[in-house]
Amino acid sequence: MSLTNAIRHGLRVVQVASISALGIVLAAPAVASTLPKPPTRSPLTHPLTQYNLASQADKSVSPAALAADGAPVATDLQLAKQTAHSKPQTAAIPVHKPKPKVSVGTGQVAAAVQVKPKITPAKDVPKPAPAKAVEPKPVPKPVAPKPSPSKVAAVLSYARGQIGERYVMGGAGPYVWDCSGLTMRAFQAVGIDIGGHGVNVQYQKARRMGYLVPWSQRRAGDLVFYGVPGAFSHVAISAGGDTIIEAANPARPVLERHYWGRPYGMVARFIR
Repeated sequence: MSLTNAIRHGLRVVQVASISALGIVLAAPAVASTLPKPPTRSPLTHPLTQYNLASQADKSVSPAALAADGAPVATDLQLAKQTAHSKPQTAAIPVHKPKPKVSVGTGQVAAAVQVKPKITPAKDVPKPAPAKAVEPKPVPKPVAPKPSPSKVAAVLSYARGQIGERYVMGGAGPYVWDCSGLTMRAFQAVGIDIGGHGVNVQYQKARRMGYLVPWSQRRAGDLVFYGVPGAFSHVAISAGGDTIIEAANPARPVLERHYWGRPYGMVARFIR
């Protein structure tokens, strides 16, 4: 064999070896995927970790005891590597943040401090004495006002000026009179309206105005009634005391005399 042929043979051998090696490399992952994978163990269930935990909890557990159970015995070097790669589980330690200090100076406000107010016990406060019941004062009886002397005198003067004139039913002067016609004209002489011509209308006017006065308080110038409210039959003018001026009936003319019969219990005082 010549040198040239030897070289060519050697190159072929190298090429075949390279191709074989490349095929082995390419086929290695496929073969590895078909092989059964070893069971994975968590760090806590690994025999080495169990040994470490057991050794810390109980110093009486020895590597020989673990070897008897079929677990591999970890060396100090293996334990050091496992401890270096495993993350230690530590309990969270509460961190206390320091409170910021507040400096108090001119123009600065100090941090608000809640100060609880002091509660002092209330002293016994004397209760006020109950108010005494005030008895109502008796209401004084109404006192009739005194009539004006000048107007009373003018009314009586006018009525006395008609004494002796005839009585005529419905008469209102100047020469004939009935009872209410005489009283009406006598009060008109001093500018006072007593309600009109009629006994009952004169009484109603006095009642509405609040001019009625008890008989016991009668005075000169008051009107004296005979009968009952709504059915009065006669009216006269009090001349003071027990005397009246009246135009009574057709049998007598206008006259002044002592009151007769039983007058009504209230008199009308229009002159006030």
